[in-house]
Amino acid sequence: MDAHQPIVEAILARYPVERKGARNNVLMQLIGDLVHKFGGEAAELIAREHYARYQQNIGTPLNEHMRMFAKAWELMCKKIVDSLSPTQRSRFDALGSDHQRKGFLIVRAFAGAAQHKGEKDFGISQSSLADRLNITPPGAANVIQKLCEVKAIEQIQRPVRHRSAGRFCWLL
Repeated sequence: MDAHQPIVEAILARYPVERKGARNNVLMQLIGDLVHKFGGEAAELIAREHYARYQQNIGTPLNEHMRMFAKAWELMCKKIVDSLSPTQRSRFDALGSDHQRKGFLIVRAFAGAAQHKGEKDFGISQSSLADRLNITPPGAANVIQKLCEVKAIEQIQRPVRHRSAGRFCWLL
């Protein structure tokens, strides 16, 4: 997660628990942000870091906090999957692992951000996706390849090692 430390730091700073009794609301906002950017394992690590950072204003024990995180995470992921169009859902269902499915949702968010900016394509860094999914870079390459195979994305520019991410367009 080292490559994403600036992103994680910004997220943790954006969701402070400033007083006792605010933890649950802040946790839900945090999860709402994380669910579009990270896989479950990485998000859980961030939630643990968030708890540790703001522990002085949290009365809930860590195990209860993480139980609530897991339940809310699962519900938010289900809500996103339920919002997929029929075509998106068929491609999503064709994926064979949790990492591929979460990668699909993260890349879909990348595509949405690019569209919001008026851009037709977006970058996917293999190492960034690996960190976000808490997998190895070769594992992330497999996720990207699988998203291409199911025709969710199409590569329009190859990555340049240590210079630029591969560029893709969302096909759905």
